Amino acid sequence: MLKSLYIKNIALITEVKIEFEKGLNVLSGETGAGKSIIIDSLAFVLGERADKSLIKSGENDAFVEAVFLCDDEKTQKAFADYSEGDELCVISRKMSVQGKNEIRINGRLSSLAALKEITSELVDIFSQNQQTFLLKPENHIEILDGFRQNKELFEKISQSREQLDEINGKLKTFGGDKSERERLIDILSYQIKEISDAELKENEDEMLLAQKQKFQNAEKINYALQNVLNLLYDGQTPSLSQISSAQSFMAQIGKLDEGYQSLADRLESAKYEIQDIAQTAESMMAETSFDSFALDEIESRLDKIKALKRKYGGSIAAVLEFLADSQNKLENIINADAEIEKLNAKREKVLDEMYRAAKSLSEFRKESAKEFEKQIMVELADLGIKNAVFEVNFQPFPERYKFNGCDKNGADIVEFYFSANKGEPKKPLAKIISGGEMSRFMLALKNVTAKIEKIPTMVFDEIDTGISGKIAEVVGQKLCAVSKDYQILVITHLPQIACFSDEHFLIQKSVVGEKTVTDVRLLDEEGKINEVARLLGGDIGSYGILHAKDMLFWANEVKSKN
Repeated sequence: MLKSLYIKNIALITEVKIEFEKGLNVLSGETGAGKSIIIDSLAFVLGERADKSLIKSGENDAFVEAVFLCDDEKTQKAFADYSEGDELCVISRKMSVQGKNEIRINGRLSSLAALKEITSELVDIFSQNQQTFLLKPENHIEILDGFRQNKELFEKISQSREQLDEINGKLKTFGGDKSERERLIDILSYQIKEISDAELKENEDEMLLAQKQKFQNAEKINYALQNVLNLLYDGQTPSLSQISSAQSFMAQIGKLDEGYQSLADRLESAKYEIQDIAQTAESMMAETSFDSFALDEIESRLDKIKALKRKYGGSIAAVLEFLADSQNKLENIINADAEIEKLNAKREKVLDEMYRAAKSLSEFRKESAKEFEKQIMVELADLGIKNAVFEVNFQPFPERYKFNGCDKNGADIVEFYFSANKGEPKKPLAKIISGGEMSRFMLALKNVTAKIEKIPTMVFDEIDTGISGKIAEVVGQKLCAVSKDYQILVITHLPQIACFSDEHFLIQKSVVGEKTVTDVRLLDEEGKINEVARLLGGDIGSYGILHAKDMLFWANEVKSKN
């Protein structure tokens, strides 16, 4: 159970620690005093979204710590990986205005996923959000399955779903059914032809770009090459003539010394090298002569390559890879009839198995629904809706020939139907139930599911919405009865509920200096009397006090009989 809750720098709370006990823990206070802050803080430390707007104004971070007493099997199991049989287990969570979020379980850093997995077994918070959840028909099947579950059938459906997904995935590679395959064959054939006709070559675009750059700079290139030719080779240019003469002189004395011969050889090599350079420069001039038609062809080719890259990949290599994959796919599809027939037969077999499991699950649910309906109506009668009729409505189960698979939850479509008054027809819950009936319906539902879930601590925020008078007394008695087996935290503004408290906390708002702060105080017997008198309305005078004392006496009498 939840032993204590420490809150620091959340909304109007500077620092507060609340020590909870077993049984019914009531929190009350004036409207706007900060009752919802307690629930928001608890939800935060249990793993709800970290809302930076909750951080107290002027502070850099907020911190919440929840201490759990490991006195039951459920709590001990939840903390098994984080404790060694400790009597107390601690969860803490911190958030900052910078968005940093730190979670610790028994002092060890933890993830949000691990936190939620643990706390889902420890505390169940009922709030307006859960009313919204209940009003959505698509959630009703989850509630029914929470009452009773057949794990074996769920496992069979899940296995069939995996097999079906795998088969459908393989069939998809073959293009699906016949019409889809024909469509895919047309698409692949067009793509293959478009790429093949282009006759792409590796790095062709890079070479074309280089050639384009040359054409665009042809005048500059030709000017440079012409000057090279003028300087090196133009009939009997002085440079080449002088090198030839030098080589001739050195050759005459080459026999006299190896060094002379070596120099003669080098001069001869230089002569031939310069001749080759001049001839190469002359060839280059011919290659780079400006040709507007050739430039247009290059531009057109580059545009074609660019379009193919945009459609089939970011590079020529990627386009060619796409071509190879498409050719393989086309070949597989054209030659796939035998394999497709085999896969379709296997698919039908899996669908048969899935259908049988889903049908069995539906029958199991319908049997469970009868007991679920009965227990809900008993609880509703206890809560003052004595003529209530509650029904789990199932849409007709599909015939096998219409069945094309289902998700892991089976093929059932379920919706809760309800009638609060004798003689009135049952209608969808979301369309007919009132606010006061919804509060009691949720309490009835929690009482039924609590026996299944066995979650040690239940929190009720605004369970008294839309109720008063005698019905409020009935709700108070029901919460008191449930608190014999579970720890209950309830925020209320009704004296008929507050008088049943085992522990009563008063939430107050006050001005300290220049700031408004919220504080939480555990009430003694006199404090309980005064608070119940306040909740009754009117001034806390002698009559109010006497009325409050009578209510507390009556509540104690009821508790003693239970």
